[in-house]
Amino acid sequence: MDESELQSAMKLPAGLTNLGNTCYMNATVQCLKTVPEFRDALKQYIRTGTSSGMAGLGMGDAATQITEAMRDLYKAMERGQNFPPLVLLQVLHNAFPRFAERGEQGGYQQQDANECWVELLGMIKQKLMSKPSEGQAAASIVDQYFGLDFETETKCVESEEEPVVKSTEKFLQYSCYIDKEVKYLATGLTNRLQENITKKSPVLDRDAEYVKTLKVSRLPGYFTVQMMRFQYKQKDA
Repeated sequence: MDESELQSAMKLPAGLTNLGNTCYMNATVQCLKTVPEFRDALKQYIRTGTSSGMAGLGMGDAATQITEAMRDLYKAMERGQNFPPLVLLQVLHNAFPRFAERGEQGGYQQQDANECWVELLGMIKQKLMSKPSEGQAAASIVDQYFGLDFETETKCVESEEEPVVKSTEKFLQYSCYIDKEVKYLATGLTNRLQENITKKSPVLDRDAEYVKTLKVSRLPGYFTVQMMRFQYKQKDA
């Protein structure tokens, strides 16, 4: 048996060739491929203004190129053979040059899979839309299946005169910060719903302490949790 026959007999999914520290991208592609609604919508994607999906390699903006490259890669993977994701890697590098950085030996540097996940979905979100129906406009497939909505309240704990600020925030993933106090996922998820932050108070005219409370108003079909172990990432967020 050759490789393709062996994969078919064992019903193994297609693999992606590591093109030199590209496991971060391969893992992201394989993870998203497990979402059937996303995968099926992507396979049906046709660039606006064309009658077919083939509008020319390298044409269009970065979001269009990445969406088409993902679509074509998934179609190629359906044949059940290991496949080198050369086109997707190239358009990813063009859109986000930091992923193309090389080390002293000339090979690609290691990258963060979550950063790739965020950038890919952010691009595909712009192009992959549901079909409009009666009384309902087209909406992003990515928002539909991955988007979280929160109602937030931010209150200054140092001033009773400052009004509470209410707003709505949207995310494609939920960050779970891991420290010595967090031993269970539920604890980390709950902790994220209330945060202590420091920012400039317009009433006190100086930096002050605030408490920000989040309440979930919409959960998606696929709830993505980012496990954050590094304190500098928590501060940046």
